[in-house]
Amino acid sequence: MLPSYAKWAMLIARFATGFGAVISALNLLYIKFMVGH
Repeated sequence: MLPSYAKWAMLIARFATGFGAVISALNLLYIKFMVGH
């Protein structure tokens, strides 16, 4: 069994990577929209 802090660290890391991917995708869409406009 993993210690609780390790489990929380994994959850936070997974959430952070997912959030970063969403932010980068939004930035790409925004740049594409501004350039296309």
